Amino acid sequence: ANGEKNLSGMVEIAEGLTAASASKKSGSITYKTDGQGQYEYTQAVDAPKTDPITKSMTLTDNYEAIATVANAYGDKYVSALFNGSESTSKQNPMVIDMAGHNLTLKSQSPDKIAAGMFVSANDYINVKNNDATKKLSISSTINDTRGAMGIQLDGNSHLSISGAVDIDGVSTKGDSVTGIHIQGQNSDVKIDGPLTIKNITAKRERGNGINASGIRVTGDNSNVTVNDIVDITGVRGNGLNTVGADSSISVKGGTITAAEDADKSKLFYAIRVDKGTVNVNMNGQNAGNTTTKINGDVFVNKEYGKRVVEYSGGELVDFTKNGNLNLALTDNQSFWTGVAGYSIDKSDYGTGGFTAHDAGDFNLYLQNGATWTNQQQSSVKQQTNNEATFSGSKVTKLTGGTDKDHAGLIFQKDNRDITVDNYNGNMKVFYEHELSTPTTMIGGNIKINHAATDSGIIFSTDNAGVTSENSNAVLNALANKLYYNAYISGERNLIGQAEITEGLTSSAKALKLVDMTFNETTGQGEYKVPVIPDNQTETEFTRAITGNKETNSE
Repeated sequence: ANGEKNLSGMVEIAEGLTAASASKKSGSITYKTDGQGQYEYTQAVDAPKTDPITKSMTLTDNYEAIATVANAYGDKYVSALFNGSESTSKQNPMVIDMAGHNLTLKSQSPDKIAAGMFVSANDYINVKNNDATKKLSISSTINDTRGAMGIQLDGNSHLSISGAVDIDGVSTKGDSVTGIHIQGQNSDVKIDGPLTIKNITAKRERGNGINASGIRVTGDNSNVTVNDIVDITGVRGNGLNTVGADSSISVKGGTITAAEDADKSKLFYAIRVDKGTVNVNMNGQNAGNTTTKINGDVFVNKEYGKRVVEYSGGELVDFTKNGNLNLALTDNQSFWTGVAGYSIDKSDYGTGGFTAHDAGDFNLYLQNGATWTNQQQSSVKQQTNNEATFSGSKVTKLTGGTDKDHAGLIFQKDNRDITVDNYNGNMKVFYEHELSTPTTMIGGNIKINHAATDSGIIFSTDNAGVTSENSNAVLNALANKLYYNAYISGERNLIGQAEITEGLTSSAKALKLVDMTFNETTGQGEYKVPVIPDNQTETEFTRAITGNKETNSE
């Protein structure tokens, strides 16, 4: 107490009260300000639990659930979150309340199927996160060739998640890998928060990526809905993929980027619809207003044919399983780079039945300066027959802007034609041309089968190599890239124009803008220089004098 520090002391716990007893634990004595001895120590803290979550719980701290042995679905899965024994229903689900904390799920399997979260048949699981600063993080790996999934659902299973979800690091040494996968029928996933999926890897990659997806719905009548933006990046397969009949994936918008495929040998798609429906930035039946960025080809198919009715003695009936993609790009920050692919094939059966595939329905909204660069990113050959049935992008319905100032933009960079069944609104299409021969446009044609009333389209090229002597020929060559097929049968709903600009950007100044006409036999666009008569024929004049002989030729 008076500052003297000459006495050092020790405390000890021994096996007995004899001098020879072994010491179990000892420590130094320190002194309080009044001179009383004390032993200062740090309270031992139990290691945090990392057990898999198998029943309803409310988090009291950040929680990391780790699974390393088979534990779910009859020990077929290694899962960090699943229903172990609770009886669940829509009214009484298994509930994980994150209560303002982070939740991390890790499945680390040596040889069984890995699923960070597994929802078995007839189960209802809700994960509640009402804190925008917290998130549910999921990873899933297997040191074997079996499958790995971030989230896996069986038949008639139901999952609801609120808050941010981050699926990062799902891998297998085999081929089948998915961020979110619905295997069974009549199941659903609803996520009310932003979703990130990245680092989805199948190391063997048999099938060139056909078995890998960010989100895949295999089961009939099952669906995944994300009521917020997604960021799905670099999946060596499909960003979004519906396989089951009447299945669906709906996301509010965001970014979907397919993995790079430099030699165009893989089946890497931003979106693939084998059957079912994918909606991106749709508000019911209308286009949404969320910025959406798509890097990668899309693939949209339908399946149809004839099949034998069971126990009918060979009676054949028709069947059709539609594929639909609805994609809305509705602001000047939104874009899509890729082609619209499909597969055309037919397999005949000895009974007279057959199964065939053809292009499905692709409805594209391109408005308010949003851009589509039609340029192939991956392979257009398919596993089924490895034939190049792809003959150019096909769009069922293309909806542009309400007027020229709100038009959508297309950069045609593929040598194959773009075919549009039904066109509506306003659009501008950009073509490059050969510098030495500016009448040679680079890229395939645009073929519009039908157009809605008062629709307009402008074809544009820049002025590189264009002179006053060849400008009319360049404009005609540009107009020749458009085919309005319904014109042949008398439809007159589309106004076509061709222009030469200072550059190939949406803001480039127009140097010359002319009206197209269409050939009544072929529907091909043309630009015919107005013929100026030798003698005056008009007596009433309605256009201002500009000094341009091509417009002032009355």
